[in-house]
Amino acid sequence: MRKNRAFTIVELIGVIIIMGIVLVIVFPSTVRLINNNSNKKFNEYQDLINKAASLYARDRYDDLGGVSSNGCIDDVTVKKLIDEDYLKEFDEKEITCGSPSEFVLSSLKNIDATKNYIDVRIRNNKGKITTEASLICVKKNKVVYSSLIEKSGACNKA
Repeated sequence: MRKNRAFTIVELIGVIIIMGIVLVIVFPSTVRLINNNSNKKFNEYQDLINKAASLYARDRYDDLGGVSSNGCIDDVTVKKLIDEDYLKEFDEKEITCGSPSEFVLSSLKNIDATKNYIDVRIRNNKGKITTEASLICVKKNKVVYSSLIEKSGACNKA
């Protein structure tokens, strides 16, 4: 008798069906995991912006009114923090991240260009410094991440 070591067509079809089922189960969760990690990267960069703004504020403590007063700085951008070596640029090819004022908002989809957004706002409330920052990340004029904070009044130095 001759031994046949090849797979039958039924076995091959069975393996293909099983691989298809595994792919249908695994693919959506893999895509979700990649998207979640991408957003984490942008959130981490936004946290770095806030930390850089705090360092920037500590170096300019007198501009904020000192310990016994209140003060506010509203003219800081992500580019300014980068230029003054408080922050590094977002490190990913083809993606540009920055403050709203660094972009032409009307050219970006999903961004309301009629609103006025803060770039980086630093406040001193009797010695306690707080920061808040807006961030937009763009790839080929398409917004891939945005966390925008609307301006609520002027940043008045007290």
